[in-house]
Amino acid sequence: MITLQQTKAQVSTTSPNTKSVEGLSSDAQFLNTVAQIYARLFGERNQFCNVKKFANCPFMSQRQDLLESGGLAGVFVTILHKATFYAMLDRHPLDSGLLHEEYSDVYGIDLTNYADLEKALTDGRFERLYETVVKRASQLAGLQKTSN
Repeated sequence: MITLQQTKAQVSTTSPNTKSVEGLSSDAQFLNTVAQIYARLFGERNQFCNVKKFANCPFMSQRQDLLESGGLAGVFVTILHKATFYAMLDRHPLDSGLLHEEYSDVYGIDLTNYADLEKALTDGRFERLYETVVKRASQLAGLQKTSN
């Protein structure tokens, strides 16, 4: 995993553009949060199977649990990506030229901070984020009329 400090060090030596550094730093922090989500779901199990034939995989008995955990993680991270996109659409016009997502305040949750995301799961903020994502996705798909 690339650390935030490594990202800052690399970018600071190659680009004098502060906005670029801030954007990459935010991206790295968000990716670190995503990595922590996967680590939490899978633990520290560095399990992989080198065999070429599916039937010979030594983790066959754990297959269903691993698939379900991976599916859950994928859905959870997709919700976070959609929430980030929709929050940006709420704050900025489509032609504003944004280059980097804004992860520090996505419907009241700092997605660059795993502890804040974890807290949001119990204090109701994630539930509000999820409801907003579902509502916004429905509106964009034309499934629901917006009320003014």
